[in-house]
Amino acid sequence: MRRSRPVLAGLTLPFVTEADPDRVGEGSLDPLGLGRIAERLADELAPEVTARMSRIRFLTAMAACSHALDAPADLIGPDGTPSYLAFEWHVIEAFVRTRPDSGTDAVPGIGKARARLSDRRRHLDAGSYLQTPKVFGFHGVYKRLAKDLDVVDDELLLLGRGESLIEVWEHEQGLGGFARKRPSTPGGRLAQRLASEVRRALDKGAVQLGPTSGVWKTISYALAPGGAGRGERLRLWEWLTDARQPIRRELAVLVAKDPDAEGTERTTLEQMLASGVSSALRERLEAVDAFEAAIRPLDDAFRLLRSIASQRVPSPVPTADAATNPKVRALSDAIPQALEAAIEPLEAVGLAAEFETALGSLGEDMAADHRVEALLDRHGAVQAAKGKRSWFDRDERGFAVRGIGRLDDAFVERSAYLHPYRLTALRSFARDLRPVVAA
Repeated sequence: MRRSRPVLAGLTLPFVTEADPDRVGEGSLDPLGLGRIAERLADELAPEVTARMSRIRFLTAMAACSHALDAPADLIGPDGTPSYLAFEWHVIEAFVRTRPDSGTDAVPGIGKARARLSDRRRHLDAGSYLQTPKVFGFHGVYKRLAKDLDVVDDELLLLGRGESLIEVWEHEQGLGGFARKRPSTPGGRLAQRLASEVRRALDKGAVQLGPTSGVWKTISYALAPGGAGRGERLRLWEWLTDARQPIRRELAVLVAKDPDAEGTERTTLEQMLASGVSSALRERLEAVDAFEAAIRPLDDAFRLLRSIASQRVPSPVPTADAATNPKVRALSDAIPQALEAAIEPLEAVGLAAEFETALGSLGEDMAADHRVEALLDRHGAVQAAKGKRSWFDRDERGFAVRGIGRLDDAFVERSAYLHPYRLTALRSFARDLRPVVAA
């Protein structure tokens, strides 16, 4: 694969995965800067869905918050906490105090909340909730989808679909009067209580609702992640599969045919490619598969270098010595062909130029020791773009892995995709919404 254009590694942005927010301060994510293209491919499949998403019913919780508080982004406590985060404290605390029948899998902040509330006299507050709540709380995670489905706007104000969602939700949950905030009704009383408790929490800096209050049970049952009624499920599924997003619609319907499947995203995608899908979806799936096949030897080679260096700590590994490793040589030889094979599928979705700019130089004809150097250079440039240190110290003697980069487990070539493409998120949505999908 001969390319004359230089690699612009420093321009490739990092990608934060669902399971590993980068909190260690040394750029633990995306060490080769491959995530930007993966994100763009995922956007081609399921726009406004993200890999962090799992429980679509948080859109209903957001609608309830926006209705009860009127302007949840504008009401702010003395310490700067917006009211929608104080609302989140109450919802997550309710799930801990009265665990919903549908469970709490994939609920943001639930583990930390359980630890905090192991002493039932305690309550949630800014310090005991998520480290970056505006990003990792359920408003932060689900806002882009809530906006895309016209549930709320950018300021979290309720839109027409959000009002429709509240109306069906209040009926199915026995909370009539919530939508109109009628004080003599169960729903009206809950709306008023939520608003007053959120204001109290903002003023005091922590939840104030008593540990034995019956309101906890009401909140938990009404907003349980898997507790949507039939009408609520139908609305959410209809909006998720709106014809305005035809690729997402087709993909969601395909995934929903077997929502309990446990296969990896790679096996799921390969099964779709083997079946009858539209030409538009097929070219996107093929681009994903080709991209992952192209970066697999890069990632394998990088992890293998980490493994080799970890066995030699604290001594450096001469580049020439690493290049004599049979697996390193085999991976080095595989890289040019793998990168070349991805160009045409990526061209079909408009990403070939970005791919070649980012990784093309790694596919040049070169000896294995030079490819090792190029791979380490790529990593160093990506880390520098993040303002982070390389995982390796390098000098004329070779390269030595630093603590964050150590890989002490035996090296195993990877078969699963390196990045998520939102198929798992869509499958989780289908589990919760249980749509009727023709076989």
